[in-house]
Amino acid sequence: MNTIRWSADDIKNMTLFEILTGVSARDCVSVGDAMGFLVDENDMGMAIGRNGESIDKVRGKLGKQVFLMQYSSDIQKFIMYSLHPAYVKSVRILDTTNGKIASADISKEDYKKAVGEGNKKIAIAKLFAQRMFDISDIIIKTDMSEMPHQNRNIPRFNSNFRRGETFRKEQAYDRGDINFSHKKTDKGDRGHKFNK
Repeated sequence: MNTIRWSADDIKNMTLFEILTGVSARDCVSVGDAMGFLVDENDMGMAIGRNGESIDKVRGKLGKQVFLMQYSSDIQKFIMYSLHPAYVKSVRILDTTNGKIASADISKEDYKKAVGEGNKKIAIAKLFAQRMFDISDIIIKTDMSEMPHQNRNIPRFNSNFRRGETFRKEQAYDRGDINFSHKKTDKGDRGHKFNK
């Protein structure tokens, strides 16, 4: 775990959180007009409060969107907790040239639950993962595809192809067997042509 340094505002917000919920937060981070608080596993229920009363008090006092995330010393559990209530099928930790990356596989229907409105939830989860476990990124995959919160340069192909055909074209493209060029259609729109 990295050494965590809190600003005066962070300490003030964590103190307020403890007064309103009765729970001491392990960490807190801000992303725009949203905040995240990280609490121990056994303290989650108390931090939420009956019918969400405690966390609602925190939101009211701060005047911000607040995300409550549960800590675990197990890195895979931690990632699963941070994406809750999305159902996480599996988490893999990958060592890359850009550092450690967590890859989470979820169902397509749960994508919005995992990233939150405006991707704020996933941004907060990434900050906590970096501070707690030195994870440089969390990648969410649904149906084996990376989702829009990752800024990756992935070749995109015409959606008219059947799924299997698209996959075969992508493989051929990666091997260099396909030349990717544009052609004009009858309606003047831009189309794609694959030349083997």
